[in-house]
Amino acid sequence: MGLKLDEGKPGINESDALQQQILTDIMTGLKKKMLQPLLEDNRKLAAKIEQLRAEGQTANKELLLRVEVLESTIQQMPLMLLAALRDAINQVGGGMEDA
Repeated sequence: MGLKLDEGKPGINESDALQQQILTDIMTGLKKKMLQPLLEDNRKLAAKIEQLRAEGQTANKELLLRVEVLESTIQQMPLMLLAALRDAINQVGGGMEDA
């Protein structure tokens, strides 16, 4: 003969299932209201960071090209100065020969 304790009360399994359902509902609500927006913001920030990183790399490449052009110009300056001095001396010397 089996004795049934707590007759008329919900069984332990029913109570556990109800508690489990309540916890599941709470966790779903937390995920929807707190975690999901946070994850979405993180995705947006990651995309923005990647965009800024790409823009920075492009800007760095442009700066490197400009520096190379500037270096080339600076290296040519002494030759241009010497050529200008030579031309000036030739003009002065050529003008004196005419006199």
